[in-house]
Amino acid sequence: MNFSEQLKNVNTIAIYLGNTCNFNCSYCDREYISETIGGQNFTNHHLNLLKNFFEQIYSDSTLTVDRVALHGGEPLLYVKRMDQILEAIKPYLDKHNLYVSITT
Repeated sequence: MNFSEQLKNVNTIAIYLGNTCNFNCSYCDREYISETIGGQNFTNHHLNLLKNFFEQIYSDSTLTVDRVALHGGEPLLYVKRMDQILEAIKPYLDKHNLYVSITT
């Protein structure tokens, strides 16, 4: 499948790590995510899907994606998982000069 048309205006890929958080921020979207998406926890299965997703989208070099954003809950509670994700997509980060941001 060619993702070019669907992703032509996308500039950020957001990765949600899970709903766990140790803060109570007024602007938090965890409740929305939990209710709308049904909650989540980024698993090894999702890591494999993410690698496949990057392989698929970067088979077309016309994409304008310039950032990968890591979200939670509190992403810093998922440091080991973030390391796994960044290691898995490192070739794409390097080759396409993607920025990584963390919403904490």
